[in-house]
Amino acid sequence: MIDEKTAQQIREELDFCQKPLFYFHDDPDGVSSFLQMYHAKGEGKGIIIKATPRIDVKYLRKVEEYGPDKIFILDIAMVDQEYIDAVKTPVIWLDHHTPLKRSNVKYVNSRNWGENLPPSVMAYKICKNPKDLWIAMIGAIGDWHMPDFALDFKEKYPELMPIQTDKPEEVMFGTPLGILVQAMSFNLKGSTEEALTCVKVWSRIEHPNEILKQESARGKFIWKRYAHIKEDYERLKASVIAGVKADEKFLIHTYSEDKLALSKDLANELIYLYPDKVIILAREKSGEMKCSLRSGRDGPVLNKAVESAVAGMVNGTGGGHEHACGANVKVEDFPEFVSRLKKSCE
Repeated sequence: MIDEKTAQQIREELDFCQKPLFYFHDDPDGVSSFLQMYHAKGEGKGIIIKATPRIDVKYLRKVEEYGPDKIFILDIAMVDQEYIDAVKTPVIWLDHHTPLKRSNVKYVNSRNWGENLPPSVMAYKICKNPKDLWIAMIGAIGDWHMPDFALDFKEKYPELMPIQTDKPEEVMFGTPLGILVQAMSFNLKGSTEEALTCVKVWSRIEHPNEILKQESARGKFIWKRYAHIKEDYERLKASVIAGVKADEKFLIHTYSEDKLALSKDLANELIYLYPDKVIILAREKSGEMKCSLRSGRDGPVLNKAVESAVAGMVNGTGGGHEHACGANVKVEDFPEFVSRLKKSCE
């Protein structure tokens, strides 16, 4: 857990700035982290990082345009030293991916003290806003983490988590809280502009029933977009499940649907349904296979296997957590990528 001294230091960084700039990942963990810190400060500008979770010098333009006095980076795996050196602005970075060596940045990575603590959980410990308890839980469960404030949440919102479990996946796929997680994730689909519009609406929602029961215009907006994307998601899920073979360790499904990136969300549900398999969902787009990979708690460790599998491939990238990874490879390299991965997972 993030210690109180570090949490207080980050809170002071937030308190003692006038014009913060927030970069955050385009998933429930990243958005939850941003929403909590934005609510705590009451001002600032958010920039969502879609596709590759990396901040490099091309993002300097955003700094020049906005002129922040402090930069917060939330749930982003890679930040280039060249960017940090060029901004000439204090940078605070909360993360839980593989730790990197960087200088001239306040870098808080839970892996450095032996935990995989999502930034959304760290943000709750930093901001300490009871009104954002449900937002923090969306981020935690969305990252398959059961936080130490789960019992507080269950007591305050018993209807949202009516089961007793220590398994976040059971919450994700068996409770109204899980619907909120999926609603947030689905609202991030589409263009960056569309995603930021949805995040802005989320920032103004005060109670989960605004969404679940459509009790406000903003809640109806979120629900309508969620329900529309849910239809595409269910069609894709049905097509994947129809091809599942019980005797095969790897569940591999490729598709070329270009409208929405649903692989990450569906891979999470598939590993819940088939915990003994290794999931590889690959969406073909612009000559590349954009892959989401998952394995069960007792299954193969994927991050090192994926990094090894993409080694030497032109424009091949990949990595992530022990049991949840992403990868991009060229279409012609995909068979070799799968072959290498299978060998690594034997």
